[in-house]
Amino acid sequence: MHTLVKSAAKDISRNLLLDRSQSQQAVFETYLRVEARASRQPVFAFGDSVFMANAPAQGVFNASEQLTLREHASFLMSRRDRVSDTLVLPGGRMVHIRGTRILAGSEVAGMVVIADLVTTERAGSLGDFTEQVLPQIAVATPQTSRIAGDLYQPYEAIAGGQSPAWVRACNELRKALVEEKPAIVLGETGTGKFTLVAEIFHASHPGGRSVSMDASQLTIENSQTDIDSLLAGKPEPTLYIVRNVDQATTEGVEQLDTFFTAISRLDDPTSFVATLSDSSLDSDLPFHALLSHFEVAITVPPLRCRTDDLSTITSSVLRKIAPNRKVRLSPDAERIIACYSWPRNVSQLREALEHALRRRPVGEIQAQDLPAYCQTTTRHMLTLLEAAERDTIVATLQETEGNRVLAATRLGMSRSSLYRKLKVYGITA
Repeated sequence: MHTLVKSAAKDISRNLLLDRSQSQQAVFETYLRVEARASRQPVFAFGDSVFMANAPAQGVFNASEQLTLREHASFLMSRRDRVSDTLVLPGGRMVHIRGTRILAGSEVAGMVVIADLVTTERAGSLGDFTEQVLPQIAVATPQTSRIAGDLYQPYEAIAGGQSPAWVRACNELRKALVEEKPAIVLGETGTGKFTLVAEIFHASHPGGRSVSMDASQLTIENSQTDIDSLLAGKPEPTLYIVRNVDQATTEGVEQLDTFFTAISRLDDPTSFVATLSDSSLDSDLPFHALLSHFEVAITVPPLRCRTDDLSTITSSVLRKIAPNRKVRLSPDAERIIACYSWPRNVSQLREALEHALRRRPVGEIQAQDLPAYCQTTTRHMLTLLEAAERDTIVATLQETEGNRVLAATRLGMSRSSLYRKLKVYGITA
């Protein structure tokens, strides 16, 4: 597998795509489920670099027999036509195996089996082996919400916010994707740039696919074969996402330049988007050479500029990290969260709530359960008028491309007043 394909496969472990480590995690997850249901029976898990056996398996089969079972499982992994099997172990005992194959695309990523000692060869049945199909590497489809890291957690949409700056970003992104205009999506780390792009695309194109790569993973080993591999596919709406394009090296920029040029020549319905940190625009990093490929720039607002959505976001994060648990925030905890600036955005909010849950796993989370840094801010909770003023300032700065003199003029205030409000509201635009 070449560089671009490797990059695509490694990139989306949190959201839409699947890589080898996730395949192994899926083997482990399946092993735990089967072992929980059949804890008194011998259970084995086999994968590319995974071998596990529960206590009954280790007690019933010696090392030589376990090796035989492992080798036979490897054989079955390459023979999807075999629904079950009975084999004779080195000591003469006979064992019948049944279980679950874990499929990644057309390949068997691993197997979890129950091994039953039998006295005679047992005929196989269709129910002896089930198959768990995982999303294809580097291809996202509507089914990819069931990735290995979140097999049991429902996916919650993030595009439904109400804060003006967020709604504006969603609308601009949706328009760019529908019109197939290459777009740059800017924002601070942790604002959900990638997730938002993928979600809006698949909402607009339910039968489409998305392919992603991380620009920081690209090296000089690229070849035309890599590009052909990523561009190959059925003539269906496709989204190509390059994350962290500002982190690409000089060699990576050369590869991406070739890649973007190839995408622009496709006849099939295609969109491509790159995400980057807005703080990189003032740098002299190599990615500036790629900006000529894009037609639209969209800024995703930071969490501190989404007061109207903060309560909903907090509740969503709590549901994800504490599913089926009766937890809620006290009014004082809500006030602390609303007043803090969250420089690392939703990822930092999640860390803070995880910290609170370690102190109070159920019930009403109190202000003192949150990390100390949340409570050191001097900011007060914004009134509706203040929140509206802050959002207006942010929107005006975006319209003036960060020109604070021009923004002050449009807002009808002096530059000194604007700078003071930027500090009060924690606006960094």
